[in-house]
Amino acid sequence: NAWEQYLLEGEYALATLHAVDPTPAEVEAFYETVKDRFAQVTSAHVLVVVTPDSAKVMRLIQGVAAGKGLREAAQAADPSLAVSDETLRFPNADPEWNQAAMALAQMQPNQYLNPQRTPAGWRIAQLLEKQQAPTPYARVPESVRQSIAQHLLDTAREKAFAVYADSLQKALKPTILTENLARVQWPTVTRR
Repeated sequence: NAWEQYLLEGEYALATLHAVDPTPAEVEAFYETVKDRFAQVTSAHVLVVVTPDSAKVMRLIQGVAAGKGLREAAQAADPSLAVSDETLRFPNADPEWNQAAMALAQMQPNQYLNPQRTPAGWRIAQLLEKQQAPTPYARVPESVRQSIAQHLLDTAREKAFAVYADSLQKALKPTILTENLARVQWPTVTRR
């Protein structure tokens, strides 16, 4: 009921009242423990095919989905398709490659970027290898810093409430009345 919910929320507020916002130093220290999750691609070695023909793109995607490498899939889709071998540095002069950098950071070697529409046509790229480096804390966006701070605050509140709940169990020593349990209509389990 509403009254019980109100009391429970009040108890939670009292139990977690001493949990304070983390300091900027605490946020930075936590970031250092998880900074690999925020790694940026510094360079990537890729195979690339660009074609304005969407039918060739579909045949290329079908070949890739069948387990062929990009070179083999391009050859099967159309022998005239050129496959270029490129080493990209980031940030890149090409804005489309800069947009793809976040996806590349999440990819493993031999995975493919989703086809990208570029001024030259559809671009299909296969990642061969990459180098990554964590983002220095000074360049971490404020939204990420706030998210980390909220995570630390939530964790502190959970710990404070767990300590409070444990102290209640010790102070109140719950007793189980077996005669009350006998009157409860327990659900029955049917097996098939």
